[in-house]
Amino acid sequence: HSTTLHNTTLHNTTLPPVTSNASALDGTQLNHLLQLVETISDFICLMDSEGVVRYVNPAGLELVGEGGASANLNASVFVTVNAKNSLISHFATAIQTGKRVGETHFSHADGRSFPVSQVLMPLYDEAGELTGFGTIARDISAQKQLEDNLRASQTKMRALLEAIPDLMFVFDKDGRYLDVAGRTDDMTFSPEDLVGFTLEDVLPAGLAKRLFDAIQVTLASGEPQCIEYHIATDPRVMVSEAQLVKMTDDQVLMVSRDITSQKRTERNLHIFQSLVEAATDGITIVDDSG
Repeated sequence: HSTTLHNTTLHNTTLPPVTSNASALDGTQLNHLLQLVETISDFICLMDSEGVVRYVNPAGLELVGEGGASANLNASVFVTVNAKNSLISHFATAIQTGKRVGETHFSHADGRSFPVSQVLMPLYDEAGELTGFGTIARDISAQKQLEDNLRASQTKMRALLEAIPDLMFVFDKDGRYLDVAGRTDDMTFSPEDLVGFTLEDVLPAGLAKRLFDAIQVTLASGEPQCIEYHIATDPRVMVSEAQLVKMTDDQVLMVSRDITSQKRTERNLHIFQSLVEAATDGITIVDDSG
């Protein structure tokens, strides 16, 4: 019985065990392993116990701009001045814990520095004696630039949102505050006070249920919802109008606008109209020119 994949026949035979121990490989297999290392695009380096580099793969040499020879190149050559101060402690950590995983900065031959993610591990001989260190590093400059751009964009967006008079809340499906933005000058809370709490934790039971139900309807239907609610803020009662829209499968954005003044104006206008309609005398309205 056999299975054919892309013209290759796999027979049901017993395969040799796969090993993760390089010492179990024969000469040909070790040569294949070296060929693989030579083609990897990450920085791969072997150092002796004094930190003198004994091998760097081609991609690694290109990364630090050191040309074609790695022999007698000290590890401190391709790390920045600040990173040199941590190099010994990194070696110590690797020895104590078996490996050191983290970020550091490498220095290019042209003088520029760049961030890398690095795994540093101690190497031992068959007698258990430390013979050196191996390290694998990857240039994360593009990732860091992306993160910096994202932070800058978020800072600008946050500034814009905080300039908007409306309050914006992001809730999860459980009615938990995930984020708060907008001007809270007239409120009795700061955004940090709400994040992590639920509607039930913060609001009166009746209002909390109304908003929670609105969140569920928004998530289930995908349609925007609009509700009007009252909330007590010392020394007044604020009337707000909330628009809820679905952001993701389990998150809702609620934009809340203070319409207290609008409602007060509408109420006063209604009172005035009622008085006019109830008046038994004639009422004339003239403009400022008479």
